[in-house]
Formats: sequence, structure tokens, C-alpha cells
Amino acid sequence: MNIIKNIKYILKNNILKSIVLTTSTINFSMSMYGAIVIIFLIKDLKLSESLTGIILSLGGVGALLGSFITPRLIKKFDVLSVMIFGPIIPSFGLLFMGFSYGKAGIFVFITGIIFCYAARSIGSIARMTVQQIILPSHIRGEISGVMMMITWGMIPLGSMVGGLVSDILGLRTVLILAGILLIFSNFWMINSDIRKYRNILSDDQVVL
Repeated sequence: MNIIKNIKYILKNNILKSIVLTTSTINFSMSMYGAIVIIFLIKDLKLSESLTGIILSLGGVGALLGSFITPRLIKKFDVLSVMIFGPIIPSFGLLFMGFSYGKAGIFVFITGIIFCYAARSIGSIARMTVQQIILPSHIRGEISGVMMMITWGMIPLGSMVGGLVSDILGLRTVLILAGILLIFSNFWMINSDIRKYRNILSDDQVVL
């Protein structure tokens, strides 16, 4: 079957394998977060429905911020460096959200959600850029489809786990575990063998 052949192709390529592992871990952790965050804000932080909606919308600010700075980071450094190291620090934002307590916790949560979504934008843009460059054009669509199937498959799984864990260990524990997983997602990239791709991913081939 082609799908098995394509999966083998991905696993043999260290960059593609790292992209799949990283994105899968991100989708899993963010789905854990998404499954319980509204309940957490209303039940634990005692926010109104309207304020909850406003605060959650600030994730979009983080995403826009990440989208704005990523091309500039790539031009200043290079796309591989941004893909590997760019999301690490802002990834701690999701973990911060798990330590939101009381009224002051609202500001902690807002800071966390902005950083978290900025990290997601930075990583997504860099990973997609690298993926498009290193995949041959005649198999780009087919391989990208399989990668998407694998990584998006983590979304319902993460939501299910988030709901189950919240029943057993509580909402805050889900946020903390999701935050740890989001930070860990960066390590798939750090361990990848990237040196042989430096010439392929030279700055003059990356147009943003």
C-alpha cells in the first residue's frame, strides 16, 4: 500500500520524522489543553463567560505575533535554526497557564496563552517551510497528506486524554501535563540530524 510506503519514506528522513513527531506532540498537548481550558477558566479562576471568551481570543494575538516575527527571525538566522530553537522559550507559556491562581492568575494566564500561540506559529511556519523545500515536487502532496493524517490524528486523542485525566487528577494537572508535553515537543528537533540539510536549506532558497 502507498500509505505504508510513504510512512517508511518519512521515517527514513530525519527531518521529516522530526517534523511529524514534533507536530504530533504539539497537537496532542494543545488538544489536552483545549478540552478543559474553558472549564478551568470558569471553575478555577471564577471568570465570567464573556471574560473567558475575551481571554481565549488573546491566543490569536500570540499567533499573529508569531507569524509577524518568524520571517524576520528566518532572515536574521536561518530556517533550520528557527525551526529547532525558535519555539522553545515561548513553549513555556502553556505550562505557566497551569500555575494561574486567583485574580493575579488572570495575568499569568494571558501571558501564557500569548506565548503559547506565538510558539505554535513560529514552529508551524518554519516546519512547513522546511518540509516544502526538502520534499521533491512529484511526491510533495502525497507525503504531506500522510504527515497531516498522522499529526492531525493526535487531536481527538489528546482531547480524549485531557478529559479523562481531568476527571482523575483535576483540570490544573491537565494544563501542567500539556505544558510539559509542549516543551518536550521541541526536543524531537534538537535530536534530529540536520547538518547534511544545511546546503539544501540555504537562505537564498527561503523566500518569505
